Amino acid sequence: MLANLHAHTFRCRHASGTDREYVEAALAAGYRAIGFSDHCPWPWDPAEMPPGYRSNVRMDAAETGGYFASLLALREEYAGRIDIRIGFEAEYLPHRVAAQDELFSRFPLDYLILGQHSFGDEWLRDWSSIPTTDESRLARYVDTCVEGLSTGRFVYLAHPDIIRYEGPESVWEKHMGRLCDFLRERDLPVEVNLLGLATGRHYPSRRMLRLAAARGNWATIGVDAHSPDRYAEAPALEARARALCEEAVLEVMEELVEGLGALLLGQGLLGDVVGGLIQLFIHARAQVLVVHLVAVFALDVLAQLLGELCLQLAHGLDGLHGSLQGSEEVLLCDLVHLALDHHDVLCTCSDHDVHVGMLHLLEGGVDDILAVDAGDADLRDGALEGD
Repeated sequence: MLANLHAHTFRCRHASGTDREYVEAALAAGYRAIGFSDHCPWPWDPAEMPPGYRSNVRMDAAETGGYFASLLALREEYAGRIDIRIGFEAEYLPHRVAAQDELFSRFPLDYLILGQHSFGDEWLRDWSSIPTTDESRLARYVDTCVEGLSTGRFVYLAHPDIIRYEGPESVWEKHMGRLCDFLRERDLPVEVNLLGLATGRHYPSRRMLRLAAARGNWATIGVDAHSPDRYAEAPALEARARALCEEAVLEVMEELVEGLGALLLGQGLLGDVVGGLIQLFIHARAQVLVVHLVAVFALDVLAQLLGELCLQLAHGLDGLHGSLQGSEEVLLCDLVHLALDHHDVLCTCSDHDVHVGMLHLLEGGVDDILAVDAGDADLRDGALEGD
């Protein structure tokens, strides 16, 4: 893998190692881009918590500033060697979202990963990984994941099979099949979690990979590093994960993580990016990256590149206007200092013009929801190959 977005820090109180040690270990293992996604802080009201309670699975809200300060300094120090992005792994708890958003608004957050470890506030100890034969808990887990991912807050779902249902297989398949169907419809991956594989947990499970393959899903690999040495172990673990996917006949795609890491998250050499860009565009699952790359690179570079792309890319652009979700707003938060015209023509070919609506990014933030009108992505019928 070129990139990994799933890693933690000592602040969550069940991981070890300094931030710098993670960066150095990732570099040594050949990673070009990494994201830190420590377990998110929740700005709880002390009056709601048990007396004297302090989490042992996440940082305190008061530690958020130090988290960003450390990682932003490392990002600057290691610029040109490895790209570093800052996120969180978070549960979806609807009653806490507003307070969480207020906290996150103070910091340059790059992304969120959904990790539904619990069904409520953690002091209730209602963990999703507790063995159960209760169908309602399985259904609730799937419903919560679907609702959370539908908000567009999260770039993907971590360890989707963390729910430990031990009842009838037909019941498990009914509900997890719903989750797989949702992920497929949203073109989101099934994460094959290397921490679970390394520590012999109940995930990633063969039955999950088989079900995902049968439902037409695709997989991505997440390191879920809780110590720097996980990066050194990652290549061997990745080989095991790929073997499991091959056994299940489940396709492992790098476009999501490597695309986000090396391209969206990265500020690499232009030649490397253009080469990778062509490969990403040809694959249908990478269509959404067009938006990010348009914002990152100069229009004249893109115009030259579009002239060389095949008709498949042109048709991909035609559907681009409907592909944006709320997660794109999070992923583009570091581009707020750009101001792009909303109606730039990237290439004009006689009677058939290809127009791509540029994202209008305002100084200081993204203007409302990132949406592109159908009229801004007009690929006329009858365009010939080469147009």
